[in-house]
Order: sequence, then C-alpha cells, then structure tokens
Amino acid sequence: HSSLQSVIALSTCESDCIALSECCRELAYLRELAAFLHQSEDEPTPVYEDNEGIIDLVKNPVHHKRSKHVDVKFYYIRVAHEKGMIKVLKVHTDLNRADIMTKATTTTIFHRHVDAIMFQDDALP
Repeated sequence: HSSLQSVIALSTCESDCIALSECCRELAYLRELAAFLHQSEDEPTPVYEDNEGIIDLVKNPVHHKRSKHVDVKFYYIRVAHEKGMIKVLKVHTDLNRADIMTKATTTTIFHRHVDAIMFQDDALP
C-alpha cells in the first residue's frame, strides 16, 4: 500500500510522526490478521525510528512547546505503544536502510544498504 501523504508536514518531526502513525495502523491490521490465522504475537513489534524527538514524544506523553505543531490525530502511536503493540527503537542513521530512498548518500553507503536489503543482513537487532 503506497500513496502520498494527505497532509503537508511542517517539520521533520511531524513528517516522521505521520509515517510512524501509518506504520502503526498497518501493524494493527497485520496483527489482527495474524490473530485471525491463529498466529498472534504477544510481544511488541519493534519499529525503528531515527528521529529522537519522535521517540521521546512516544515514550513521554507530555505536551511540549516544540511538539505543539504535531496534530492530535497522530497520537495513535502513543496508544499503540501503551498497549504494547509496538516498541519504538532508535536506529542510527548509518544503519537506517530507508535512508537510501530519501537522502543523498555516498556510493559506499548506498551499496551497503542495498546489500543488507537484498541479502537480509541482520545488522539491526
């Protein structure tokens, strides 16, 4: 399922929040499907995020002046975290495989990420 975001993000924090919210909704669907197939998962699904601001907002639901621009509808992430459906973990930029789709990288880093994706390198915990 791929589509453009229906809102315009005003910051990288808000953009990451939108993407993480979409991820949580997809995970909720997949977890329900797995439960229907009698393959339910009791452990939280690890979700890797490179934005420490979002990780802090998920783990500490206090209202900050800096997070005022993040709309209330994106707080679905917190609910998923509190229910134990997801566990948001920090991924260092050097290990973030999604960066090859969104950022300019060197040839070496690009090939490292492609190899990791193609050969299922378990660099992430």
